[in-house]
Amino acid sequence: MKRTEILVSADDYAIAPGVSAAIRDLAARGRIGGTSCMTTTPYWPDEGKALRALASGIQVGVHLTFTGAGRSSLGAFWRDCVFGRVARTDLIADIDRQLDAFERVYGAPPDFIDGHQHTHQFPVARDALFDVWTRRLAGRPAWLRVSATPRDSLKGAALAALGSAMRARAARHGIRTNDRLTGAYDFSNAVPYGERFARFVAQARGFTVVMCHPGIVDDALRAADELTDAREREYAFFAGDAYAPPGLRAA
Repeated sequence: MKRTEILVSADDYAIAPGVSAAIRDLAARGRIGGTSCMTTTPYWPDEGKALRALASGIQVGVHLTFTGAGRSSLGAFWRDCVFGRVARTDLIADIDRQLDAFERVYGAPPDFIDGHQHTHQFPVARDALFDVWTRRLAGRPAWLRVSATPRDSLKGAALAALGSAMRARAARHGIRTNDRLTGAYDFSNAVPYGERFARFVAQARGFTVVMCHPGIVDDALRAADELTDAREREYAFFAGDAYAPPGLRAA
């Protein structure tokens, strides 16, 4: 019987100090198993050092950031990629800068790579990423997060389509990927987050990443991102007594 391994991983480390503090707290208490870092923000140098000092044993990755947090809008970046208005060489240089910033502060290559708003899987961006991966990460144990999401909603189907193309390319390059990605929702409070999380875990198959976005809302976050209150609801759930971190189970 195949085992299912579940990694609960928090996105957006270093988008704002309050988010970083919440993620470090959960990591230190063994409530999450990974986080991916935004190295383009002005908070990364200090927050990265704090994460390195934590030495929590979690997996730490790079959250490639092409959109949001003071950069392009999601729609504009999608159009630029689809219509060839962004140069592959420019994105290669951008990815290199983000990896350089990670390694300079954290002191080691990333355990994995994913992307803010899943944009690392967009046309042109994925080509640039594979070029950089071949040069910098080939032969290392790093893995790539792909949007292998359940097709139970329009958003899930769109992410799954992006993830399928990315997984096929990764396989040709010999790059390990997750088997499934769960955690996507509309960030509303229509359903308690604990109920949502139980569904995310139930959807796990093989190596599954449950992405999450815990945080403490501060002025820096309000200035950088529209996702605020949902982060505090997620943080309260993961920090609470009702939550038990998932691990290995039979599937």
